[in-house]
Amino acid sequence: MAKLEMTLDEYGKSPAGKGNVTGSQYLAEAYKKKFEKVMLRYNGKIEHNFFNDGKNYFILLRVPSEIVPKFTYEVVFKFSPKSGTDSHSSTLKNYKVQFFSNDPAFVFTFAHVYNANGILVNELLDKVPDEVLKSKPKERNPYGVVNFAKILYFGFLYIRQHGYLEKHYYEESNLVIRNAKDFFKLVTDCSTKAQLRLEGEKNARAIDPLFKHRLLKKGVKSGGNANKVVKHIGKVRTTNTTAASMQSKALSKNIKSNIRRTKTTKRI
Repeated sequence: MAKLEMTLDEYGKSPAGKGNVTGSQYLAEAYKKKFEKVMLRYNGKIEHNFFNDGKNYFILLRVPSEIVPKFTYEVVFKFSPKSGTDSHSSTLKNYKVQFFSNDPAFVFTFAHVYNANGILVNELLDKVPDEVLKSKPKERNPYGVVNFAKILYFGFLYIRQHGYLEKHYYEESNLVIRNAKDFFKLVTDCSTKAQLRLEGEKNARAIDPLFKHRLLKKGVKSGGNANKVVKHIGKVRTTNTTAASMQSKALSKNIKSNIRRTKTTKRI
């Protein structure tokens, strides 16, 4: 499969690079409205950090959940130079971009597809369960379409609004993380984030009796995609361990049988 290569502006026009994805611009308009509502709740601010390794530039955004109060997902954009001349530029506009988020909606629908197309952040692949990377999203994205993910589009809009394609933010800001290990450590792995999402909803239900009704009004099932990620991962793990489990049970059965025979012999 040919790998996708696009700038952030190109992604904003079409998530699959060149050419249009059916319904993508409709999604973009819908996500803009949702983004504006979320930003009103958080006074237009998203916590973020920057990092650069001398060649590549990273921004980490803690994007608020649209559903669960005071809950955020980590979203990372990685910018890499297309040519040697890009390194002399003061902007990242011509840099190719990769994406990551631990939002279960992204993980369950797009993580596998983005990785297959070469646009999932390489440095964060260990944050994604192997089962997700290996298994195609047959339920949510059976045709493997590269489309806008809401959480990524929120990040895209925030970067554009605040001019975070200028390199000086990644080099001089007091929000710059200087060490790669410290930067990537700020990103929670996808499985843990899914569990935290479920706990966050549970706590919200306990505190706010109207929370369930707001979920129903938005057409969101309890647990959302977090439940699906956890169940999906659990099913694959169960399948992968069936053979070993059967062998273990058989071995245990043989041992118990031998013990019974030994006890019977002694009594005789």
